[in-house]
Amino acid sequence: MKEVGSDEYLNGLKAYEERDFVLAIKLWRPLASAGDARAQVGVAICLLYGSVGRGNLVKTDYPAAIEWLRKAATQSEPTAQFQLGQCHEQGRGVPQNSALAIELYRSAAENGHAYSRRKHLADAV
Repeated sequence: MKEVGSDEYLNGLKAYEERDFVLAIKLWRPLASAGDARAQVGVAICLLYGSVGRGNLVKTDYPAAIEWLRKAATQSEPTAQFQLGQCHEQGRGVPQNSALAIELYRSAAENGHAYSRRKHLADAV
């Protein structure tokens, strides 16, 4: 999994935690464009859910969010795989596809995503 610009990523994470989502995206987008899977997930989460914080608004943008999630998921980034699974399960920004959602949850679980592990085990029972 590619990681670039750790300081900038952490600055984006701090901005996100302080609910300054516009700044978080501004800091993460160059890293995401350079292939940093963590930053790709960060940008995707902001765009997927849309958020209001610190007087600014990030509007939902499903197509862009899905694109960033796919890029990170191809790098085996477990949170991206999980979130993409959620999108396919719920039909959010993509056609609903339960089989693909399960496949993505399984991949996320195999890559260490704890909630996906529980979900995958529950679905298997």
